[in-house]
Amino acid sequence: MNLLMATHVLPYPVDMACKGRMYQMLRHLSSYFEVTLVSLAQSKDTLETASALRPYARRFHPVSAPNKASPLHKAYYRVKTQVNSYARGIPADYFYANVPPMEKTLQRVLAAEGPFAALLVEYWYTSEMLSRTGGIFKIVDTHDVDFMKNQEMSAHAGASPLKRVAARLKHRNNASAEMSVLDRYDLVIALTEADREVFARHLGPHKDIRVVPTGVDTEYFSPSGRGKVRHRITFYGAMQVRGNIQAALYFYREILPGLARRFPESTYLILGGNPAREIRDLASDPRVMVSGFVTDVRPYLEESSVLICPFQMGYGFRGRVLEAMSLEVPVVSTSTAVRAMGLADGQGILLKDSAQDFGEAVAHVLADPAFAAELGKKGREVVKKRFSLEATYGAFCKDLYQRLSSPHR
Repeated sequence: MNLLMATHVLPYPVDMACKGRMYQMLRHLSSYFEVTLVSLAQSKDTLETASALRPYARRFHPVSAPNKASPLHKAYYRVKTQVNSYARGIPADYFYANVPPMEKTLQRVLAAEGPFAALLVEYWYTSEMLSRTGGIFKIVDTHDVDFMKNQEMSAHAGASPLKRVAARLKHRNNASAEMSVLDRYDLVIALTEADREVFARHLGPHKDIRVVPTGVDTEYFSPSGRGKVRHRITFYGAMQVRGNIQAALYFYREILPGLARRFPESTYLILGGNPAREIRDLASDPRVMVSGFVTDVRPYLEESSVLICPFQMGYGFRGRVLEAMSLEVPVVSTSTAVRAMGLADGQGILLKDSAQDFGEAVAHVLADPAFAAELGKKGREVVKKRFSLEATYGAFCKDLYQRLSSPHR
């Protein structure tokens, strides 16, 4: 049974949460379907790593993103997409994704390599054309409620009123455009139950919506017994993302100074690829280390005394939290950051919202290794039960295959 999968970036190397989700989705789909993968590729170097995808994709069509062809192309597409975003009031991602080379490749694949029993598209904006394709069972993996994420990011766009007004203009039609596209799909995948409820309110109670949380490879993210670096505090995420930058800086400015006075040997590791300049600048502080991209995050996480998630914004799904919990690393988070994940305070994670309470929770973990170890063990139990690959992607792909194989589909 053939399935067409379209993503807005190559799902490998796995250096972003969205890539990890689609990589694992591809792996599990390949157990039931002959998968054809079409992806926008961001650079030549990325294309060279695509051999990792071939065991799971029967046919693979990387499409070079035209905005990455040269600095001139990058500048041209940046201006073009921003103008379109302001004019139509929808996110710039829509215009980056729906570029002619991507649409032409998808048209060619549909004509030459079908018929397809189903197509699965990443994000609502990845392909307007595929959302309108008839005669195929269409699935969209939303990752999050895009308009709500953008609303929250706009509210935290900075102190400048001009920035907040600009953000609202660029996203003023986000909700209507997003829901209009999602309504064309036969099956909508939501990341959390909270997201499902939002989609149901907009799309109607009879819309087919399935919750598939982000899964964790609990065998890969398995504790090895590696020793801890004493009083190592770690922030983990893609460090070019504005929300991650704000959270890492917030901890550094508001919470770390108090902890450093109580634990003078404590260190703050900012773990993640593509760190922005304001993050790289923190490395001038001897207490701070900025890793940049690493091929294997496990040693860094396992050596950490605690993983922090001090977000003031609550959109999205924090897969990084589950990876750390799977490694038995205790986590301290704001309740806002994980509000849709169904994680309970004390079950591998401590939920604290004020800067003072957050700092006290981190201090408790640093000061009491036995408490930290017990907290970590509870976290791994939660992840294995609710967020393993088989409980998430495996269950979804099996159900999808049975559904499409049924004579009564």
